[in-house]
Amino acid sequence: MVNHYSNNNIIVTESDQLRKLINSLCDEKFISFDTEFIRNKTYWPVLCSIQLHARENSILIDTLSNNINLDFIKKILSNKKITKIFHAHTQDLEILNNLFNIKISNIFDTQIAASFLGYDEQISYQKLVEKVLGIELDKKERISDWSRRPLSKKQIKYALNDVKFLYKLYEPLSNNLSKNNKIHWMKEEMEFCVNNTFGKFGKNTHNDEYSVLYKKIYNFREEIAKNMNLPRKWIFQDKLIRNLIISKNRKNLLREVDNNFVNKNQKTSLCNLIEIYLKDNKIHPRPKKNKLNTIQNKLLDSISYHLGKTAIMYNISKGLIANRKDIEQIVLNDNPENKILLGWRKEIFGNDALIAKKGVNL
Repeated sequence: MVNHYSNNNIIVTESDQLRKLINSLCDEKFISFDTEFIRNKTYWPVLCSIQLHARENSILIDTLSNNINLDFIKKILSNKKITKIFHAHTQDLEILNNLFNIKISNIFDTQIAASFLGYDEQISYQKLVEKVLGIELDKKERISDWSRRPLSKKQIKYALNDVKFLYKLYEPLSNNLSKNNKIHWMKEEMEFCVNNTFGKFGKNTHNDEYSVLYKKIYNFREEIAKNMNLPRKWIFQDKLIRNLIISKNRKNLLREVDNNFVNKNQKTSLCNLIEIYLKDNKIHPRPKKNKLNTIQNKLLDSISYHLGKTAIMYNISKGLIANRKDIEQIVLNDNPENKILLGWRKEIFGNDALIAKKGVNL
């Protein structure tokens, strides 16, 4: 059944109407998306609703309805010809990709677009709507219980406004990017985000015995958390992983872990996993993080200063280009894997950072 909450605002709770709505949207050039979910007591997020807006219609899909097959939504999410508009896309994409077992592409993140235009890197949706569209939004319902049914009128209005004005942000932001010759940078950045390019940096960089064992225990906990659908730190805290590696009284440590989360057999298996690994591998004290010497600190300051100038020159949020950790990696490593050395960042800043490292004044 499709409920018309008000003119052009639609609530979908049944499969047949969802199918018809999705079919009517397949030729759209761009659609805005948002989700409402809760995750405070589960490993996997509980998706409570999906909102989308196209043309003049704001649609709320009740994902908790017993009468709905959500697979119809895949038809537009997987359509590469449709631009999918999000604000701060990371969690929405994670949830939708996992739910539908797809890889959503051709996205446009209004928060990142705003950063290319000189707004704060982490500008909120509410603040961006106010600055670009001159509209003040009420965000009080953001932390309400989205699993409760029926949803209140205030919740529905809040959820639909999120996609309604998100849709309206697209054209002024996109036009502004084109006007300032930044639209190709934006497209490149969206490809990086879709492919999780930045998330791959820093993974598996530590292959010492300590790190390998830490990862084994972490994965052991992860499997339990997934199977029980509980937050990983409910199983046990990160601190216990460190203690299990260095302690000789592992069984005593594990006695403190709730048997409802990790049973006796699992505790025995974990102890065996650790002891078998340690028979063939010696854990050495972890090396301290490299500290910058006086010369390196001066180089860090010089490159950081140049970053500020670059951000002003191009009217881009400084944080979008690089952060202190990125610059430290450039200073400390001969062959750094770093986002500064990719694409548009390398063009406007990364090349200069490498030149400065060679001793050339910027």
